[in-house]
Amino acid sequence: MEVESILQLQNQAYQLLMYIAGRANREPTWLSSHDAERLMKWESALDWMRKHGDDLPVQVPGSDEPAERLARLFASFFEVSFRVDKMSWDGVELETRVRRGRKPRPQELRKTSEVVALAVKHVLAREGVRMTVDQARRIAQWQRTKTQTRILAYVWELDRRARGKSKGSVVHTLWRSLPEDVRQSLSVESYQEAVRTVREEAGFVRKVD
Repeated sequence: MEVESILQLQNQAYQLLMYIAGRANREPTWLSSHDAERLMKWESALDWMRKHGDDLPVQVPGSDEPAERLARLFASFFEVSFRVDKMSWDGVELETRVRRGRKPRPQELRKTSEVVALAVKHVLAREGVRMTVDQARRIAQWQRTKTQTRILAYVWELDRRARGKSKGSVVHTLWRSLPEDVRQSLSVESYQEAVRTVREEAGFVRKVD
């Protein structure tokens, strides 16, 4: 997982989403309901991005893999935290808007701590630290490392979203659980520091066990 790349993708995808939402708000007929539905699926979203590339604030990568990762991450916002609202009158479409807020499906209502625990286990395994799910759950529940484990988990989930494996609205709950200053300054350095801290705690847990 290339952290710098995935954070850049997040920034690009969110910037694009805000552009579309803002323009649809200013120009009610600009975004058709058909196009809005296309944006919710990464394949058709990528086609739409390439078609409108000259008008967008984000440059769509020319090669397939980076472009597909951007499109997957972009489309995942509609699974995580955004929705499409449509308004019509007497069978005539009046406007389509992209808005914040999305009601989670029942199967998505997983505990944030469980998502964090799985991320801790997988990320530390990449660092050469093996632990059980139960050990990872204990670290995920500690208050003293709450921010660090959630930074680690959020970036892990960004990478999953870019690969088309979003866990849905629980990821937004995870994001909102981070302090505002952390959300505003999320970076490669803060992620690496979080990994170092969690790795130290993992060593403590393994010694105790």
